[in-house]
Amino acid sequence: MTSDSVPESDITVVRGERGTYRGKHPTGRETALVIEVAESSVSLDRKKAAIYARAGIPEYWIVNLEDWRLERMPQPDGTFAKTETLHVSDSVPVTIDGVVVGTVPLNNVLTPPT
Repeated sequence: MTSDSVPESDITVVRGERGTYRGKHPTGRETALVIEVAESSVSLDRKKAAIYARAGIPEYWIVNLEDWRLERMPQPDGTFAKTETLHVSDSVPVTIDGVVVGTVPLNNVLTPPT
């Protein structure tokens, strides 16, 4: 991702054809969205935001299983300066190249134990 760091995310949405990244990691420009799923590593994953921002990743999500919420960090200005917190009853917009291409109802993927 950057010259000094190549974190491995849980989910990465990249641009290109299937097989494009078999021999290399995608760059920030080739990446549309990075998602980390965190139960015990939430604070570490929040620190990774700086690495992803430096790499030019346009959007970063942390699926926070400690607090049962999604932390969405869009990067319109070169930093993840703002974190949007979404809860189980919310839907998260999926944005690719600044265009909302869909939404994901969080209650379909993030259901706290009863």
